[in-house]
Amino acid sequence: MTNILLIVMDSVRAKNTSLHGYKRETTPYLKQFANGATTYQEAKAPGVDSATSHTSIFTGYDVPQHQVVSGEDTLKTGHSAWEYLTKDGFETALFTPNPFFSDRDIGLGEGFDKKFFGKDYDLPFRRGLNPRKYTNKGDERWIDFLYDSIREIRPLSSIGNGLVMKADEISPLLIEPHYNDRPASIFASEFTKWVKDQSEPWAACINFMDAHTPFFPKRKFDNWSERYHWKIQDKINPPWDFISKEESSWKFEALTPLYDASISQIDSSIGRIINHLKKEGKYDDTLIIVTSDHGEAFNDQSRVKPELNLVHHSIGIHESLLHVPLVIKYPHQNEERHVHKPVSLTDLYKLIKYPGDDIGMVDRLLDESPIISAMPSYQTRSDGMIDRLETHAPNASTYKGWAYAIYEQNGDGIRKHIQWENRSALVKIDGTYSFRDGHPDKQILEHATKLQDADVARKQTNEVTADIESRLTNLGYR
Repeated sequence: MTNILLIVMDSVRAKNTSLHGYKRETTPYLKQFANGATTYQEAKAPGVDSATSHTSIFTGYDVPQHQVVSGEDTLKTGHSAWEYLTKDGFETALFTPNPFFSDRDIGLGEGFDKKFFGKDYDLPFRRGLNPRKYTNKGDERWIDFLYDSIREIRPLSSIGNGLVMKADEISPLLIEPHYNDRPASIFASEFTKWVKDQSEPWAACINFMDAHTPFFPKRKFDNWSERYHWKIQDKINPPWDFISKEESSWKFEALTPLYDASISQIDSSIGRIINHLKKEGKYDDTLIIVTSDHGEAFNDQSRVKPELNLVHHSIGIHESLLHVPLVIKYPHQNEERHVHKPVSLTDLYKLIKYPGDDIGMVDRLLDESPIISAMPSYQTRSDGMIDRLETHAPNASTYKGWAYAIYEQNGDGIRKHIQWENRSALVKIDGTYSFRDGHPDKQILEHATKLQDADVARKQTNEVTADIESRLTNLGYR
């Protein structure tokens, strides 16, 4: 049977990958992998953040249909492709530090037998005891932990870990963990150890967060930044400093060298994973999908609301947020192929849920259904985001309403029809560049505005803890 591996490079836009002709060699391993795979030159993310896009990929529903638009929504059980795979006898695993899987469970973790979030890796001393393993011992846990620490070979390392965790309990804001402190290499290592022990069939999802703000590439990948790039990052709080106009958008654009280095860091781990599968003899029989859930805006002017210069993600419908890399190696494929027709990541659901055993599966992404991307109105999102926008934005109504984009092939080019509240635009796409080109076709836009709620989501009733609130804020989702 066919094995399945989905690799999601969180926040990586196509424009900044050398796979798509970028000026910096950010993805050499991905380019090498593509030599024996199918590259979709015009892949479009269904949403502009992790929650919306991952839910579409896992369920096959467009964002207006599934309505999982914030950390306060939950995907109901029974709708994820991974649940179907588990029932069909696949061994399944998830590897990611993404808080929408690890902390604020919105239902995306359903269907995975193993889940690895790398939480122990934010402790300062890796060889010391992990105090989190004592959390089920009630009030006596710290006494037991201290007793065991003293008996350890490295007592100071263990006690140091305990002090860090205790400080984090008292005030999560004192020690602010960054998901990027859990680099791709950690999750690549865990995956290679797991897959080595698997008999077929197996299915895994890896979500790398290195290219999500804030950017902390390791020194060996930090080939393009200067010291002042790091200083700028230390002084800003994206996206809110820019929405409030407290900071100029060019400062976020200045972080591009750090972003590029973070992409290179992910790329290195992708190369490691591919080589491991080949070494273990598990490459040919595996459907391998490498993509991104959404892109990132770096001072990109909105085509439909030109008064907005977009930074970060979650807000906007720009190509910098929606045009993502997509390379698929179908089972037993060894020849390079390129597809220039626009495709939606929403249709990856059909590949994951019903894996075939040859390259004939390529046709599942090339049906005639509309390619729809959407940004939910900020009023439908979490209370935290609503409060932030209304507090920071000089004119919060600018961000009001859903935004939709529908793509169509037009001769040798691609046209993008956009609707955002009462504004619309027609955009022509040429590779990684786009420009306004008249007015959209209202009949085409109706495909998006008439989508019905599929009733696969429910509102969460669980209280958001201070720790989760801090982590979501750190990533710019609050």
